[in-house]
Amino acid sequence: MENIKTASKIYTITITLLVGLLLLLLYFIVLPQLAETFRESPEIQMAKIEDRIQSGIIGYFVFALIINFFAWKIESKTKKEEIRIQTLLRINSGDLASREKLKKVHKQKQTYFALIELVLLIGVGLVAGLMAITIVQPLYSLTASP
Repeated sequence: MENIKTASKIYTITITLLVGLLLLLLYFIVLPQLAETFRESPEIQMAKIEDRIQSGIIGYFVFALIINFFAWKIESKTKKEEIRIQTLLRINSGDLASREKLKKVHKQKQTYFALIELVLLIGVGLVAGLMAITIVQPLYSLTASP
């Protein structure tokens, strides 16, 4: 059970950092090249695109911080409860109610981390979609204008 929790925690942190790194690469590498490519076109407002991407990056990092904080808080809470129940089981190893509580805590921990992972992936998908729309929409408006 400890391996599942640790793996979920590492997975959550890894996804958070990788998406954050990709967003920063988008901002510092792709956006300047895009601005250079469409420098002569007045229809594309690069400042507006840059502001949207900055807002998206900041929003993502705030979202990721909240999700990770929530995950660590849940882990801490369930770990304390688990230690308390294990102490009771050491005192009275035949206590079936404590064994059931321990199973319930393990199941609760798995459920929480599954929900956190789901929310994180949905958030990452939303941020990626919004970034794609932010960059592609002005390009379509440029090709659509006569």
